[in-house]
Amino acid sequence: MIYQKLYENAIYPAYHWLMKDGANAAIREIDRNERLGREALEELTLGKLRKLLVHASVNVPYYGDRLGDVAMSGSPSEFVESFRGLPPLSKATINQNLESMISTDLHGNGLDKNSTSGSTGEKLIFYTDWRSGAYRKATVRRSQRWLGVKPGEPEVRLWGSPIDIDRAKSFRGLVHSMISREKMLSAYSMDEASLHEYLRFCEKFKPRLLIGYPSALMIFAAFLERQGARLPSLRAISCSAETLYDHDREYLARVLGAPVYNRYGCREVGDIANEVPDADGLLVGSDRLYLEILDEQGNPCAPGEQGEVVVTDLENYGMPMIRYRIGDLARWAPESARGFDKYPFPMLESVDGRTLDIVHAPNGNRIGGTYWTILLRNRPGIEKFQVIQDTHDSIRVLYVREQGGSPDFDYYRKEIAERCGDELRVDFIETEQFEQPPGAKFRLIMSKLKDGGQSR
Repeated sequence: MIYQKLYENAIYPAYHWLMKDGANAAIREIDRNERLGREALEELTLGKLRKLLVHASVNVPYYGDRLGDVAMSGSPSEFVESFRGLPPLSKATINQNLESMISTDLHGNGLDKNSTSGSTGEKLIFYTDWRSGAYRKATVRRSQRWLGVKPGEPEVRLWGSPIDIDRAKSFRGLVHSMISREKMLSAYSMDEASLHEYLRFCEKFKPRLLIGYPSALMIFAAFLERQGARLPSLRAISCSAETLYDHDREYLARVLGAPVYNRYGCREVGDIANEVPDADGLLVGSDRLYLEILDEQGNPCAPGEQGEVVVTDLENYGMPMIRYRIGDLARWAPESARGFDKYPFPMLESVDGRTLDIVHAPNGNRIGGTYWTILLRNRPGIEKFQVIQDTHDSIRVLYVREQGGSPDFDYYRKEIAERCGDELRVDFIETEQFEQPPGAKFRLIMSKLKDGGQSR
């Protein structure tokens, strides 16, 4: 308790003051916004959106001509109506126009290069600026406070991105982990030996918060159940990057002994919406994002109506992503939903568009969808892919070849064998047509095992 107070009130703000990264100011603003009324927050959001568009029209070549028809002045309704006339931004468009989408005037700001395949398997290179990074830190801090977890309390992430893992293993990352008491455990390694190691660490570390992919957390929870182990220190479990199903939520809560909350976000824009204990939905961080849910004709969806998620990061001036199509489906919550009377933020009823299965390897390892997205974009040559497990000892990797690229199949097979064992047959099949269940969104990882390959 003493260290937590010291970290929150002295160590954390002093560090970011020395770094001059804007995090302290972003935190003060983000926390202040929570006390606004709904109309005041909407006014703040539209003000930020106008400001971003003015910046983009002047300093970002890609948007120079495209924003001419947007009513920068005038009433909020006129502005929003004209804004909706902008064509949504796709991954393919960004890939084709990357250099022209970067601001020519960063005003002392800086850029960080990033990449993702998301839930669609389509590779994307993009940049986020330091300003947006400060606001991401602030919204993560706020969302964790909503879950009852304070800065400096022990936190464990069961994660798999090599970007995050490499950062955690760096000298700076190790120092940060020691001071902040945030520990990263690799979701790449989920064999019995690794699970034993993770359990021993958690029993000693006593995390208040456990963050991870639902698929990885399910594997960890099943292991704990077999061991008859518990983690009584946990105050909350936060699931992200994959669909959180009701039966998985119930199982995780029962076995791990803490409430489970859904967190919706993506690497491109950070946290988008978060479940909280006293609301029936996911609160949208509308003070740093402008979120739309659109039907097939591009019109706004009514509450309860499923539509496509389109988002604008209001703080990324280095490479504005305006009306960006993430590739997910969601629904707005009705105004009668619990939480509308307490929070000024818009609320999602559900996020419906992320479906990543598990590949069950003959050697006993269970590999979640995120591993495959990271592996198959680690080398040039594959533009888009889908992994299908037909039997316990075989998978098919359907792929679209990158223009002018040559996939390094030997590298992929070697990496897969190290994780899954030599017994798993891997067939790479070039195609223009991926498999899709009737009525479902594209599934990046699809298991056709009769029992899903799971046993517990």
